[in-house]
This record gives sequence, C-alpha cells and structure tokens, in this order.
Amino acid sequence: MNNCKLFSFMGLALLLILASACNLPQNQTPPEQDTTIDAQETSLAATVAAQVTQSLLENATSTPSQTPAQPTETPSPSPTVTPTYAPPMLRVEQNTNCRSGPGEAYNIIVVLTAGQNIEPVGRSMEGQYWVVKRPGTEQTCWAWGEFLTASGSVHTLPEFTPPPTATPVPPTAPRGLTYTFSCTFTDVTVNLSWTDVATNESGYRVLRNNAVIAELPANTTQYTDVTAASSGSSFTYIIETFNDAGSARSGSITFSCP
Repeated sequence: MNNCKLFSFMGLALLLILASACNLPQNQTPPEQDTTIDAQETSLAATVAAQVTQSLLENATSTPSQTPAQPTETPSPSPTVTPTYAPPMLRVEQNTNCRSGPGEAYNIIVVLTAGQNIEPVGRSMEGQYWVVKRPGTEQTCWAWGEFLTASGSVHTLPEFTPPPTATPVPPTAPRGLTYTFSCTFTDVTVNLSWTDVATNESGYRVLRNNAVIAELPANTTQYTDVTAASSGSSFTYIIETFNDAGSARSGSITFSCP
C-alpha cells in the first residue's frame, strides 16, 4: 500500500514536471531569411554594375582624349601707325616745255629748266603729265613727267581733266637770226643763233642753200654747221619752225668765203 502510494506520488510529480516543462519558454530558431529577395537584389546590383562598366568602356573607345585647354593669352593691341605727310615736289631733270595741256597739241607756256624745283597741284588722269605752278606765279601749266622726279606725298594730288585743245595753227617764225663764220682752204664753220618766239612748235629745221641739213627739238635757239667750202663759195641759211598745222621760216642770211 505504501509502495503504491509512493509510485503514485512519483508519477504525479513526474506529470507535474512534464507539464511545467511544456509551459517553459522554448528556444526560438531565427526566422529563415527570404533567399528570393536576396537573389533579386544581388542580380539587380550586378546588372547596374555591368551597365556602368559598359558605359565607361564605350566612352573610352568613342570619345577622343581631349588636350587640356591652354590658357588664352590676350594679344597686345597693335600700335597705330599715323602716315606722315610731306609736301609734294617735282625736280626738273632736263629742260622741258610746260604747256597749256598734256601734249604737243597745246601751246607752250614756259620752259622749265634742269635743276628747278616746282610745286605740283595735280596730275593727268593717265598719270603721264603733272599740273604744276609756273615758277614765281600761281598760274599752272602741264609738264611731261618723263623729265621730272617726284618726291613727297604726290599720291594725295587730285586728277585733272585736260582742257579742250585749240584749233591747231602753224608756229610763229623765229626772229633775229644772226651768224658768225670762218673759212679755211677746205671747209667753212657757221655759228647760227635765233630767238624762239613760238609756243606751239614741234621743232626746228636748219636749211642750207634751201636744203634741210638738220632737224632740232622745240625751243632750240642755236646751231653750228661745218661743211666743205672753197674760195668764193656762197651759203644761204634759213631757220624753219614747224608743227602738225604747218611751218614758218625766218629771214635768210647769205655770205661767201673769201
């Protein structure tokens, strides 16, 4: 009887212990991670990394390397050049006519002599003639540029239109023909001189015994002739001036060798 109670008591105690153990807190296992989400995140990160890498590779192969921009230097302003001005001037290198217009169709106004400095006021449109002040006056005439040397700012001079030409007329005959001569046994030397009063002549001719022996340029006023002669030879000289409109003769001189 006592043993049965003892076993009953022990059985009851064991049940109580088991019942208590069922109510004790259980060891909890950590929740199992959602491996599907982790796999998706890992795949997305890999895709983004691949896209970034591909973009970097494309930029590296398609975009040329650029040289770093060099600093821009501000250029220094160029100095302003002020042209200098010098009064135009012409020097006469050889005696030449200064006419009422450009060419022999115009009357001679004055003769410019070598060594003179004259002031130009303009030039012909074709550039061959200068319009100049007559020495000592404010009046102008046209001089051929072949015998003139220009200096100074002649490029500032205006262009002049030639005046109309007058109706051509023959030149005025030379005046005051004089002479000296000397005869030898074989020849005679004659020195002729005259006054040039023409303004439109093209030149002069010297005639001996009515034959032309020389043709001289305009403005000539003297000539020396040497020709064969013998005792009693007679000579007649005439000076003739001419242009395209005609000619005119001086008076004649006549002499004989002793």
